[in-house]
Amino acid sequence: MNYKKVGILSNILFIAGFVVSLAVIVLINTVDNLWPALIAAIVLIIAGIFVKYKFYVCPYCKKSLLQAGNNSKSIEKCPHCGKKLD
Repeated sequence: MNYKKVGILSNILFIAGFVVSLAVIVLINTVDNLWPALIAAIVLIIAGIFVKYKFYVCPYCKKSLLQAGNNSKSIEKCPHCGKKLD
């Protein structure tokens, strides 16, 4: 999986977890058992963070691109090897 797809996937997971956690906050007084939804939100957020840290790497040198910025559209070259990222 390339770094752009990883960036999109991790953002989707993180946003989904955030949306579920907001739903839990909104529904906390009306629904009795929200623990499964809260656990799902936490798992989604952790999965998004894990995917970003584990797989958001340069396709050439395999080093992390996180220090270059979180927006995959703004990265033009790898901060480690200097190769242009497509």
